[in-house]
Amino acid sequence: MKNAVKVFAVLFSILILLTFCSCKVDDTSDLTSSTPQQTQSTNTLTNSQTIDDATAKTLLHRISANDDINTIECITVSDKTSTEFPTLINKQDMTFLQKYTYSHYRTDKRENWDGWLQENSILRLTVDTKNQGEYYLYLIQDGSIAIQQMCGDSEVPEISYDFYTANKENQLTKEKLELL
Repeated sequence: MKNAVKVFAVLFSILILLTFCSCKVDDTSDLTSSTPQQTQSTNTLTNSQTIDDATAKTLLHRISANDDINTIECITVSDKTSTEFPTLINKQDMTFLQKYTYSHYRTDKRENWDGWLQENSILRLTVDTKNQGEYYLYLIQDGSIAIQQMCGDSEVPEISYDFYTANKENQLTKEKLELL
């Protein structure tokens, strides 16, 4: 009987030891981006991260979470003067969302973003989805599209936008929208 208790005590000790070993944290992991930050100047935007094509997500995936164009109900387009273009409801007109892939993100102080968007955006697209709510996309002069990153706290001092790009022939323009 004493031998059985000793065997159980040894097995219990080994079990405890293995549990502690499996909980060890790897201190060598680097959680920061492998690409350096490029600062343009003080109080301006930073281009912090890019990802390769193999891991790129489309703008449609960001909005729908499943790459399904049918989750989008409509897209309302307006310019800086609040002139509204016709609302896009035809799914074929929304395929440009599949052509835009993740490029990078930029972070700046919250109060600087309104001015930056006012100066650099051409159009604002309000995307209404069936399940995810509304998204505001900003068509930038260089042809990219910006969308604000999700943030649970509206009082954070900095705000970030994700930027999505498409090749020249697939870029959305004011002229292409007018044709739709």
